[in-house]
Amino acid sequence: MKNGWTEEIDRLRAVNGELLEACRETVQSCHDLLEYAREALADHLLRYGETTFKNRYRANAIRADIASAEAFIRKGEAAIKKAVMP
Repeated sequence: MKNGWTEEIDRLRAVNGELLEACRETVQSCHDLLEYAREALADHLLRYGETTFKNRYRANAIRADIASAEAFIRKGEAAIKKAVMP
């Protein structure tokens, strides 16, 4: 027979699984966006280079997006690893 605490623990375990799956999906989406940003940077540099302030500013903005995505991915992967390790 389950009491209130075991039912609550069961609910938390179910929610934890859903949150873990959502975190995995989010990290995968970030990987996809990171690949897109890298392609955008390569395309921008091939087309325009960094010859003017505007072009250099755009390239640096893309680089910042890449760095941000990489940091988020590292944090997300660390959180997933921590969640699945006993």
